[in-house]
Amino acid sequence: MTTLLRTVASLLELRFRVENTAALRPGPVVVLFRHASIIDNLLPYAFITGVGGPRLRWVLKKELLTDPALDIGGHRMPNYFVDRASADPEAERSAIRALASDLGPDEGVLIFPEGTRFSESRRKRALERLREADPELHRRARSWRRVLPPRRGGVLALLDAGNDVVVCAHGGLEGLTSPSDIWRVAPVGRTVAIRFWRIPASDIPDGGDERAQWLAETWGAVDAAVGELADGTP
Repeated sequence: MTTLLRTVASLLELRFRVENTAALRPGPVVVLFRHASIIDNLLPYAFITGVGGPRLRWVLKKELLTDPALDIGGHRMPNYFVDRASADPEAERSAIRALASDLGPDEGVLIFPEGTRFSESRRKRALERLREADPELHRRARSWRRVLPPRRGGVLALLDAGNDVVVCAHGGLEGLTSPSDIWRVAPVGRTVAIRFWRIPASDIPDGGDERAQWLAETWGAVDAAVGELADGTP
């Protein structure tokens, strides 16, 4: 476990339960990671790379570069910081696609398909946007209660390299969307449950529309898994 996560876990008396880390190996893989809190971006270091899983390249939002540490450290690795307001979205997708094009057997690329941390207000806003923009995804996503609808562009670009996908669902860190929430919500003594599963590249459709449907189905499975983890279901 990384030093920062170890410190946070000690302060909040967090416990961790991790299922199926065997799914992480071998690489190359694309990792789809649920995003629910300001803490869960530490989990991949501790429970993927830190347990002998692949070394990760990251797809992150450009706004994070306002942090000098991320600006310097993030550019030392072949990560990509997405400009979500870009006037050339195809150039952004092309740069993301390149991250997965030359992965070695001990490497992977991680992306947060939701694009931001889950909250109920964000879920409602996302569904409202989808009502007209993407009725089919809206139909699927309106029954989800624990995840935001995935932003498809970056994920679909990463899939073009034909690598296996590892999905991560986790529960226990909900409600921690800002630093002040750590003290306001005070999640002392929680168990953070993490579940990985692997989807072979051969099971992922080739076509764009079919891939989009596959991603929606997969993210629906993440929503269900988070519910099971919250209930303690193995």
